[in-house]
Amino acid sequence: MTAKIRRQYMGTPLLATLSILVLTIAGCATSRIALSKERGVTVNPIRTKNISVKTLHVYQNGNDIEISGIVKRDYFFRRLQYGHVDIAIYGPDGTIIRKITTSYTPQHSGGRRPRQSYYSVKLRQFMVPPGSVIEAAYHSGKPRSEYSGGT
Repeated sequence: MTAKIRRQYMGTPLLATLSILVLTIAGCATSRIALSKERGVTVNPIRTKNISVKTLHVYQNGNDIEISGIVKRDYFFRRLQYGHVDIAIYGPDGTIIRKITTSYTPQHSGGRRPRQSYYSVKLRQFMVPPGSVIEAAYHSGKPRSEYSGGT
């Protein structure tokens, strides 16, 4: 009789743990807002000749802004080249609100692999007004000093 009761309640801790995990993940996922879809922010990845910003994603997570994407080289471009991504945020009236520069990973973009790299920057306590435009462009060489990095 004891073994039967033990088997009956054996799955209860596992079920409770899974329920808490699902509720936690669902609760965290709802606070992240895609600004290009929800708030009318325009994202503009700038394409260049050999290496360019392929994707640009902008999310609001609480009071923080998360900007990320992919830098990709053309298929036939094989030269090893180091660079960075410059991000500019323009207000609805066209004035520059903020400039950011960030590196990407993996840092090299030549040879056979990898053909793409990832970049990401987080702006703490920063809000993007509706109607703003965010541009990201690849540049070779060292980052420009007038751009301020995110955290």
